[in-house]
Amino acid sequence: KATVSVLYCRNKMLRNRLTKQPQQPLVEEQDDGSDEGEALLGERREKAPGGKNNLVAKAGRLFMDLLYAITDIIPGINLVGDVPVPERLWAFKAYVSQAYTVDNDDHFELLKSLWQVCADSKGEDYGDLTRECVVSETWKKFGFQGTDPGTDFRGGGVFSLKNLIFFANYDPELFARLLSQPSSLHSIPFAIAGINITMMLLHLLQFVTAKTCFSTAHNNSSTTKLAKKHILNYMLDESADASTDEEIQEACARVFNKVYAGTFKILFVQWEAEPSPNIMQFNSVLLKTKSILEDKLRSANTLQQFTEGV
Repeated sequence: KATVSVLYCRNKMLRNRLTKQPQQPLVEEQDDGSDEGEALLGERREKAPGGKNNLVAKAGRLFMDLLYAITDIIPGINLVGDVPVPERLWAFKAYVSQAYTVDNDDHFELLKSLWQVCADSKGEDYGDLTRECVVSETWKKFGFQGTDPGTDFRGGGVFSLKNLIFFANYDPELFARLLSQPSSLHSIPFAIAGINITMMLLHLLQFVTAKTCFSTAHNNSSTTKLAKKHILNYMLDESADASTDEEIQEACARVFNKVYAGTFKILFVQWEAEPSPNIMQFNSVLLKTKSILEDKLRSANTLQQFTEGV
């Protein structure tokens, strides 16, 4: 480990010498309007469309990708540490950590939106959702575990509720197929699957620390780290022109939602591929989905490449 640590430090020092930047992920504004800074672990992308600085940043990312590849080839060796969340994205990390509460008017409006989009997809009239009847057997028809959706949202928070609504509108065909399945041990529970996907991606990004089947123990491989790095880079690219925390949050949410939708597609394909799928196999199918997702993320340098690959 000492040898590996020294090797990593030397590589980092070499990169700092090549870029002639201090050993910290800072970006300073230059007089010519260009961005110049250390691309620590490939986490910061240059805004400039070309030029020397942009080439240096790309070279830095390729260098780190090479280290990840070596890590995969040689078992037991890890030339790079964990991929830190860039400071620019801290606002989004806080945004996704918001707990769900039915007493919050905004949260309840979101819940009403989910209720309505599910009812419309099933072609049923379940009436309007009110606070007095928020606990209902109907939620089970939408893939929740019980009659109170708030119980299931304790894991993913209000962000997981937003993800469900996004997916229902983003891919209405697959959404309808999921909801049209008869409620049985052999069908995918839409809401539970979606909330678990949210949790899986948040764990991949290490935005949450709760102990689940997606906890840190599953996030130490170089493939997982590279998948995380690529998602963070997608977010940095998408939020490049954002100037406020709210704009950064919205840009990052757009990226997260696209990755989320792609993950749902992978999960559905994996579930259908099972000889005789049942709810008891859900966790194992979810972990297979995670593995496939990471491979696709690893090979996709841009968000567009990822969405086209799923």
